[in-house]
Amino acid sequence: MATNEKFTLLTVNDWPRLQYLYKQDWPKYIVPYYLLQNYISWHAKDEEYVEKNVKVVILEDDWSDGTFLLLEKSYLFFYTLNKSPKRLEQLLEYLDPTKLYRARCIYEKDKHSFKKVCLGKFGMQLYHEHDCVMFAMMRENALHYMERPIPKGITLKRLTPDIVPRITPHYVLRNEDTSELFERLINFNFSMGAFNDEGELLAYNLQFMSGEVMAMQVDPKHKRRKLGSILAERMGKLISRNGADVFARVAAENTPALKMSESLGMTNLGRMSHIVVGPKDDKIKNKL
Repeated sequence: MATNEKFTLLTVNDWPRLQYLYKQDWPKYIVPYYLLQNYISWHAKDEEYVEKNVKVVILEDDWSDGTFLLLEKSYLFFYTLNKSPKRLEQLLEYLDPTKLYRARCIYEKDKHSFKKVCLGKFGMQLYHEHDCVMFAMMRENALHYMERPIPKGITLKRLTPDIVPRITPHYVLRNEDTSELFERLINFNFSMGAFNDEGELLAYNLQFMSGEVMAMQVDPKHKRRKLGSILAERMGKLISRNGADVFARVAAENTPALKMSESLGMTNLGRMSHIVVGPKDDKIKNKL
């Protein structure tokens, strides 16, 4: 552990013990549990990248209440099992108010604490806020889910990094780091695309670093072919066959995707938020 008086950088060897705390009240804390699992897996695949770019920070060398934050470059995640927000707010003071942070998968109960520290105490600027709904299906149910047939002329296969320049421009929440992020997700996590006989990509989805299925995009010309549902089913089966529960993030305003998740028999775990904060600087107003 690397320690100063207030903050401790937790080494990879300790991440599984922190992760274990989040198995309680399953699947309530499915996001922090699989977030840590994701980076444990990434470390096994590319130790150099994770050691250089990923930090897990705890407060005063104590993670007994599960309070931690995780940083990968500009991407930020933070969680606690403590009913009081005090320790989480103290931990969030680790952040540097001169930097931009893309906070992802924030529980409703923790959103006020994040804004209190970043906007109130640090005087940072709120650049973006977006709500989503998290849905989950337990591994046992996903394994036995009956998949609908793949339409004639459609092939499903894993994405490769060379597809990134084709998909990034169409991602609604893209920013200057999206291409690099998508490359990492394709290299390290599960992904799937639906291609026609000419090799044209009609739909795709990715698995985010916190473990959920995200970035589902369908070509508008093919939305009536149920390709989104077919990909979601196949991704769910792929993830569950590899030993994990399945969960997906859906934009709160995306009514068709919300209905699709419900139709797949997934459990609504409630709302989470994505918030981007940074120093007050006109040059970064449009960054998501």
